[in-house]
Amino acid sequence: MVQMEADANTLFLSPYEAEIYVEGLTEFPLEEIGSSEWIKQHERIEKLNLQAHQSAQAHADEYIMEACLTFDKVELLLRELLNIEAWKEFAFPKLKEQVAEKSHLKAYFCLYHECVLINLFEVFLYHEHVCEALGESLIEVIDYCMRKIMILLGRTKEEIRAPHKTAKEISKDIESRTDVQELDKNVSDINFKVGISAVACMRYIAEHAGKLHVGVITRLLDTHDVVLSLVPLIEYPPWTYRTEEGKWKKYIGNKWEACDAENLLKLTKTEGQVWIALYWLMCDGEARKRYHFNSFRKEQVLRIRKYLNDIMLDQLPVLADVQRYMDELTIMQAPPATQQKNALLMESVPVFRDRLTKRSDWDEIAKKQIVEFSKTPDKDDTDIRRLADIYQMDGIEGVMGEKPMPKEQGELILCNIKALNVDGTEDEEAGVDMVPDVQAEQKITATAKGEFIRQKLKIGTATEERRKKKEASAGASSSEVPVPPAGRLQAELIYTNGSRIEHASAFLELPTYDYTCRSPAELMGKTLVDVPTGDTALPASVWRQLGSLETDDSIIQIQFVRMAQASAKFSTKPSESEKLRRCISCYAVGTVFVSTKKIDVPEIDPSIFETVNKPLEETNNNAGIQAA
Repeated sequence: MVQMEADANTLFLSPYEAEIYVEGLTEFPLEEIGSSEWIKQHERIEKLNLQAHQSAQAHADEYIMEACLTFDKVELLLRELLNIEAWKEFAFPKLKEQVAEKSHLKAYFCLYHECVLINLFEVFLYHEHVCEALGESLIEVIDYCMRKIMILLGRTKEEIRAPHKTAKEISKDIESRTDVQELDKNVSDINFKVGISAVACMRYIAEHAGKLHVGVITRLLDTHDVVLSLVPLIEYPPWTYRTEEGKWKKYIGNKWEACDAENLLKLTKTEGQVWIALYWLMCDGEARKRYHFNSFRKEQVLRIRKYLNDIMLDQLPVLADVQRYMDELTIMQAPPATQQKNALLMESVPVFRDRLTKRSDWDEIAKKQIVEFSKTPDKDDTDIRRLADIYQMDGIEGVMGEKPMPKEQGELILCNIKALNVDGTEDEEAGVDMVPDVQAEQKITATAKGEFIRQKLKIGTATEERRKKKEASAGASSSEVPVPPAGRLQAELIYTNGSRIEHASAFLELPTYDYTCRSPAELMGKTLVDVPTGDTALPASVWRQLGSLETDDSIIQIQFVRMAQASAKFSTKPSESEKLRRCISCYAVGTVFVSTKKIDVPEIDPSIFETVNKPLEETNNNAGIQAA
């Protein structure tokens, strides 16, 4: 893949290194948290986490996850996650005053270990087979995520306001804050980040729950009632904040960003996770069968019905099913909550968490660790220096969600266009890879927002080869696959300077060919249907635009070309009563133009060096006189 070629030189770990790291993972006793060997493993897990995220972002081979499955280390990582959570909850409060001054950084990295592990699970749990591999241990993950979500919802006013203080307030706090208070602030920051990751993990588990063993869905719907637990996250979102001046902020990409009032309804990834989790828990067949509404549940769920408006549905079309479900719920007569009966006779319990909390002598553990932490202060600790070096590696900004330094103008390498059906699922056959047409001349277009470089694209080699294989395969009558007419497009632009820009379209609303099939072969798509050229309802081409010159640094203009022949395989029925009539999809991606904003690289005036170098020379001369 092109993405892999672009990122191959900036891998944090090669597949071979990753296998060695994963195979060497071990479980440490609670007493050894913070030891030199434990720090070394934390360093390795951090690198595994960074590489796992880089692979996921590049849609490349996720060899970190596969190595963890191969060497049976996923459950070990889960036990490590629960270990550090319990240590932070029960041991850390007993030792923080003794270690805050001399071993502040070591204590922080121990706390941050939880962030790294849940972040790694955020990548793993996206895949159904990882959830299956965890088996009943997935219940431990569900309980953990719910604990973190409750902490997220239970933050104090001071914790909520802390990231939004003014520069003067921050300066005053730094001057008056003790080392212990600084560690408490670190705990609060980490709890927030962990809670965000826990929401994403819960969404992935909710998506796969219907296909896993019955204990998982029981834990979600009965034990924790996750449906009701997600309601406060929508009503009082912890990732949205209104300042005292009335300005809005949203937590996007691991940092708080200013948000204009008109963009408040634009969903962030985290907000989308909550709604998608609700979709799977309310509309999935298995979950819907097992979740019984009473008057209390009905009242609480309907509190978020007002947030399902047209703007939300345009961004997440699957929420139309949630809206319909709530409309049905409105007219349903629900029994009183007192009549609710739990048919469950036996339930799986979180064995590992219970063992940690009930059988561990936390006072003894804290005493041993005070001695361990006090052996080497931060300023002399080589382990801490080595950990700091991780965040100096090339390519770290992209994975950590930070903006790198401004780059020079990059050239477009690839435009990857994905076609989505109405329900949001990807139509892999209709997607195309487009590359710049080197024969076509680039044009500079001047706009009110600056100059844009406009270039023509053509079908890429990967798509051409896929179409050739389809033509050569038995029974294939056409290599072209039409775009879902009522669906949407997602496009990613990749540039030589490492920049990646994503765009998503509104619903395409392309014309379809209303046709009555004349034979079983036409009906089944084995025989192609000629698409008429003289029908005004079927123009030769239709254009759609992704992005806006007013708000974006790039736009994509896509031409959809009417196909000469189409297949009823890609069609819908206008009504159930008409057996032979079809609305056939007959438009495929044609010409594509991409306009990218031109980066103005300022020229450096050589004269500035004269004003800088002259004082430096004088200083050096004076220093030489004094030394003499």
